[in-house]
Amino acid sequence: TDNVLPTMQSLDVKLDSILQILDKNSVDICDIKKEQKELVSSVEFCHAGISDIKVRLDEHGKHISSCKEDISKVMEENATLKKKLNTLQSEMNSLEQYSHRNNLIIYGVPEQKTENIHLVIKRLASVLEFPEWSTSLIDAVHRMGQATNKSPRPIIIKFVSRIDRDEFFNLRKMKRNLKASDLGYACENSVFINESLTPANRELLRLTRDAAKQKNYSQVWTNNCNIFVRKERGQAPVIKISSVQDIDKL
Repeated sequence: TDNVLPTMQSLDVKLDSILQILDKNSVDICDIKKEQKELVSSVEFCHAGISDIKVRLDEHGKHISSCKEDISKVMEENATLKKKLNTLQSEMNSLEQYSHRNNLIIYGVPEQKTENIHLVIKRLASVLEFPEWSTSLIDAVHRMGQATNKSPRPIIIKFVSRIDRDEFFNLRKMKRNLKASDLGYACENSVFINESLTPANRELLRLTRDAAKQKNYSQVWTNNCNIFVRKERGQAPVIKISSVQDIDKL
């Protein structure tokens, strides 16, 4: 009996220890289950959030696709409008150039305060050997722009007839080195007779001359207000320049 009692007491102590461990494990298991539930809830919340994001991304994707289609349509419409605008600008330039068809512009003639501009043109016609010249062939003639001390203003002549205008212009080829002294002035200014071009065509002529220098074209000229270039005088084919694109092809 003396031996049994200590043994029983020892077992009770061990049993109490085991029960304490079990109680602690039970608490830990409850905590784990609670955390597991919270984790599951968190995962479910994340899944819900991801699903919502997917829906929104799909909506944004559809919106972006719609915007791309709209942009594509706008770009097509813009390209069409640009073509129409270019066509209209070309037509307007042609109409404006047609209004210049009877005009010539003379550069380099010295300017005097008391000059008789009709007499100046008569002397020029005589030098060019224009047959049967008369002031009645001219509809209007005057200096262009405001007077300055730097250089003489150009003279613009509007002929009544295109035929007379063309003959006057063609005769200037016979006097390629025309000087102001040929007209009775006491100076050696070079005198040039050019066709009257629209601002757009003048700019195109300037660009053509610049390109001709770079690409070794020896001749640039106008005829009937059209621009032409040629590599070598009298040999290479004549190229008509109607646009900047034509210049790029040189």
